[in-house]
This record gives sequence, structure tokens and C-alpha cells, in this order.
Amino acid sequence: MEKSLADSLLKDFLFITGGDPASIAPEIIRKSLSDLGIKYQNLRIFYFFNSSNEEIEKLFLELKDWEIYLFKDWSEKEFKILENLSKPDTNALFIYQIGNYNKTYPTKQSGKLSIEALKKAIQFIKLYGCKGLVTAPVSKEWIAKIEPNFRGHTGYLAKRFQCNVIMIMYSSFFSVIPLTEHIPLKKVSSELKKILNNPSFITLFKELNHKKIFKKEWAICGLNPHAGDNGYIGNEEKEYIIPFVQKLKRAKVPIDGPFSADSLFLPEKLQKYDLILACYHDQGLIPFKTLVGREGINLTFGLPFLRTSPDHGTAYDIAFKDIADYKSMYNAIEIHYNDIWS
Repeated sequence: MEKSLADSLLKDFLFITGGDPASIAPEIIRKSLSDLGIKYQNLRIFYFFNSSNEEIEKLFLELKDWEIYLFKDWSEKEFKILENLSKPDTNALFIYQIGNYNKTYPTKQSGKLSIEALKKAIQFIKLYGCKGLVTAPVSKEWIAKIEPNFRGHTGYLAKRFQCNVIMIMYSSFFSVIPLTEHIPLKKVSSELKKILNNPSFITLFKELNHKKIFKKEWAICGLNPHAGDNGYIGNEEKEYIIPFVQKLKRAKVPIDGPFSADSLFLPEKLQKYDLILACYHDQGLIPFKTLVGREGINLTFGLPFLRTSPDHGTAYDIAFKDIADYKSMYNAIEIHYNDIWS
């Protein structure tokens, strides 16, 4: 199959990776697609599936109005099916079965299948392109038993596509950028300094501002309590956070701070700011998840395509009980079908 033809056939497909097959991932993907199929026409979804045959049966039953195609291999024959999708106003789901996981608890095999689905999606994106990528929740602990250096989707994708990226916890209410991600607290100061002094990240923030996604101003948290109290508690704010803010201001980015994080997320502050830069993961994620609830999504900015995911984890404790809230996964898929980030 010629690459140009493959590009034209797959460029409009949204890719979804199956996540951890022992988690709520299969349930929230299935329920999201079911609801989206009612609202939209001409959806083209490519699902890198790694769960059980029972879950495939549920997909066929619940998505009865979709055209569904199941593959365990990919060749010229499959491209012929792509060329001949029968109805342009019908939703089509391509299920590429990476594995068949039948246990209801995580193991090294579930970790292996989690990363294999992601690797296969990356391979296809590099070969054919895509409309975007949605990644279902995985367990870093179980993937690390197979890939010891795995720290999360964001860093993994950045490395595979050789680019700097920004993690954005996004909602229509307000959004948070954790400037450092899944690292120990004792490493935050040195890593934060390195990031804020990197000219490539300054460029990324300028590009983000140019997209005009955020309608209000931006704010940045101080690293230390009370933003360092003018050096009394710590000097990081003076040393590299304030210079970073000044660089962005010179680039016409509407950012203020650093501010004390303990008061920055109050309702009156969020009337002024709709994007807040947090110095470390929990500084931003705790208030975001508390205030936004299950509406938010995780978004990666800086890749050659838009990547999103739900803003929660595997929820093993409620997996296979058919009670998982799928709103975040629904939003992570739907955002690819509006013009906000295009």
C-alpha cells in the first residue's frame, strides 16, 4: 500500500488506545462511543484494543448503529475496507485487536498490553498520520515492570516524537499546566529551574497564547508557601520564576505572578484567570480535580497532533462493575470534533 494512499485513508481517523485492560478503560471507551454515536455522524475511530473477547461482544451490541470492523492484522486487504466504507453518514469503528486479556485484576500482562497498544498507535501515526490520539488510563506501576523508564503518556510521547510538550489539565471553567509532572518532590526545584530556563518552552507558551484558547489572563504559582515571602522562605521565585514571567510578558503573554498557591484558586481569582501554571503536579491537580470534578481532561500541547485523555486513573476498585463515570473520557474524545484546538 502506497504511503500517500494510506495517509489519505487514515488522516481523518481518531486513534484510541485501550489503556489498562484490567481497569475501567474498556467500559468508559465503550460508553463514550455509544453516546457520541447518537450525537455525531461520520465518526471515524481506530481503536487499538487490548481487552477481552467479551468486551468486543459488548461493543457490537452497544454500538449497533455503527459499522464495526475487527482486525488482528493490518494489510492491504484492510485498506480496501477503508476505501469502501459504505455510508459516509454512518459512524465507523475499526477495532485492531492487540491482545485478549480475560483477568479482572492487573498483572504484568496487562501492563504489557497497555504499552503495546500505545506503541502500535505511535507506529501507525508515524506511518499514516491521524486526526488525533486519545489514550485511556494506564498503570505506570504495571507498565514499569515491562518498561522501567515509563513515567506517563506525556513524557513517553514527547520522547517518541522528539519534541517538547506541555501537559494541560483542561476544562471550560479553568485549566492548569503542571510545569513539572510525575517526579519526586525533592527534584521539583532543579527540574523546574531547567524547564523555565529552556528557550524551547518559552516558545511553546508563546504558541499556546497565539491559539487564543484562553480568554482571560494567566497566573503562575510560587514554588514556596506564600510565594517565598520575598526570599524569607525560599529564593526560587526570585531566582528563576520571576525572570520566566518577565520573559513571557515581553512576548505579550498575559501572565501574572508568582502568587501564593493557597489562595490562587479561590472563585474571585478564577474570575480573572482561566489558566494557572503550577510548579508541581499536586499543586495544580488537587484544586483542578476538586473544582472541575469529572469534567476535565488531560491534553498534550506541542505534539504534531492533539493528544487527550481522561483526567483520572485506572480505578481498579470499580472495574467490571459497570458503574464508572465516563464523562472525562467522553470529553477527551469529543474535543477532537470541535474547533477549539484545531
